[in-house]
Amino acid sequence: MLMFGSQNPQEEQKVIKSIGRHGLLLTAREYRCFQLAQEARRTARLRELRQWRRYFWPTAVNRFWYAGNTHIKVVLTALLILISPLYVAIGLLFYLFTLICLPVRMLQTYRVPKTLKAPGEKTLIGLHNAFQPIMDMGDQLYVECMDNWVEELFGNKAAQKQNLSRYMKALAAKRQDIDPVTGQVMEGIRSNLSVAREYLSRDLGHYLQNQKSRRSAAA
Repeated sequence: MLMFGSQNPQEEQKVIKSIGRHGLLLTAREYRCFQLAQEARRTARLRELRQWRRYFWPTAVNRFWYAGNTHIKVVLTALLILISPLYVAIGLLFYLFTLICLPVRMLQTYRVPKTLKAPGEKTLIGLHNAFQPIMDMGDQLYVECMDNWVEELFGNKAAQKQNLSRYMKALAAKRQDIDPVTGQVMEGIRSNLSVAREYLSRDLGHYLQNQKSRRSAAA
């Protein structure tokens, strides 16, 4: 169910869309952020199939291989040879299960979860908390989605200077969370995401007030 309000740019923050069976009320820009999150979820589902190697190769092996000495590598190689038939068989089952479930999981990204709420606090953090049930998309896509939200809610000019990608890089450099061997962000990435998101939301402020200011400046 979708209800459209006035399309007058001067009244954009008053435009209300009602979605889902429980009549969730969102502003036009909040609804667009909802769409962006659902698109990111669909992309995540397809990426899971393309990343088929992770079903057949233990990801932890890479860290031990790069960090370990010769003796560890010899033991690791022997262990992999022993368990590889079983690991490949289990990985194949998981991959086939993911493939079979793909249509259902894709359909779920077009539904409005009953647990979805309208943001009470009109900030990036408030929107994230309200849309938590649809944010299952992986870290990389999550950062891209949040950057798109910033552009949608605060404008392109603000998004170029303030976005989650920049805040994450600055925070990772400050906390030295980049693995010098693999070049990947280490296990502190989720903590970095939370802290960077909080800083970004604080610096950007309320998006309804920001949209009103931008319209006043353009008038």
